[in-house]
Amino acid sequence: MARRQQQQKFVVAVGAGVLARLDAFVLGESPEALEWWGEQLGAVRKISDPTLRRQARSELALERDRRRREGLHNDTSSAVISHQLLVELEARGWREKSWGPVPPGYASLGGHPRGVGYGSRGELPERLVVSLPEDVADLLRRAVWGTSKSTIRRLEALAKVAEDRRLSKAEYDEKTQLQKKIVTVGDVIRAAARRVEDR
Repeated sequence: MARRQQQQKFVVAVGAGVLARLDAFVLGESPEALEWWGEQLGAVRKISDPTLRRQARSELALERDRRRREGLHNDTSSAVISHQLLVELEARGWREKSWGPVPPGYASLGGHPRGVGYGSRGELPERLVVSLPEDVADLLRRAVWGTSKSTIRRLEALAKVAEDRRLSKAEYDEKTQLQKKIVTVGDVIRAAARRVEDR
């Protein structure tokens, strides 16, 4: 039997009002999802054999996960963002691409590797907490790393230079331009949230 995927939590800065709009979307979609879940769970609870009931409950949870992934079971913000994230990765041409692994130490850096300044994304006062299936989280991290690694490496080199001496005007201008090119995990999750708002 297939096993349920572990979830990985992300906390992403988002613009004002994003959380309220996402909550409103889930509130509008969740009654249908909850009705389906209640009907299915009711049928599982009627199974008298405990072993068969546990197996049916596990299979039902897997089916709910599949429906969430396809955007058919929008009962939580994480379910909605996870589906829209897959749509966003597909739109960028990143979903089917074979990405290499993220080097040790980089996956946990979030959106700001060494040399990439904080606060360069504008005003993002709210925090979206989203749990993604491990395969989606892994794909997201690998795609972001693969897309931005050469820019990140150059920014790291400039940061190292800045430890020894002041950056020249040309180097400082290059750093500023490179920082704008970085694509972060947060950028892609924010794009997925915008997809919800655009629906």
